[in-house]
Amino acid sequence: RHATGTFYSPPTTPRYSAPEVSRQAPDARADVFSLGAVLYTLLAGHGWTWDDEVGACARADGELDPELKDILLPAVDPDCDKRYPSIEAFHSALATHLEHIWPRQSW
Repeated sequence: RHATGTFYSPPTTPRYSAPEVSRQAPDARADVFSLGAVLYTLLAGHGWTWDDEVGACARADGELDPELKDILLPAVDPDCDKRYPSIEAFHSALATHLEHIWPRQSW
């Protein structure tokens, strides 16, 4: 859907959609943001959605593994230029972390 670069006003889910999708054509980094928000929800529960944006909640989360937090925060950065450039890059960072904590698995 991002291949054409044409702007359209996609339906969005508050707190799970990248901030820029309401004003510019989304690219792969918007998908990274959404996946990061979903991943944080799986880790922390949906209650964060009532408190603040996902990056602020993840930064303040004292129970989140610090190494995982370092991987997650760039994914949900409100500045798309600071996010992973693709789902593959985000996957690679997560796979490296998982290999560190659970060696010799297929990530």
